[in-house]
Amino acid sequence: MDRRLVDAKEPQKMVVFLRYLFNESYLREAVRDDWLKLYDKEFVEDTVSRILSWKPDVQKMLESLEETVYLTRKKVKRGSSLSLKPERRSFP
Repeated sequence: MDRRLVDAKEPQKMVVFLRYLFNESYLREAVRDDWLKLYDKEFVEDTVSRILSWKPDVQKMLESLEETVYLTRKKVKRGSSLSLKPERRSFP
């Protein structure tokens, strides 16, 4: 998915849209059933699998958008040199 398209809209709206569009259970159940009423099975299966093939790339984009929307940062791994704890100082 093109990042420019995602960046052109409000991040909060794009988070909701991308979660909806790439919801695997929804695509494989409700959407698939409705599409089978209009299209043949091979076309529907191929389309759903193509959409889901983009999911890993979109997941990274979605995580970035969620950081922006929810003002969160990824957790620092243990053993990292970066410490977020305040230093204790001794007073004389």
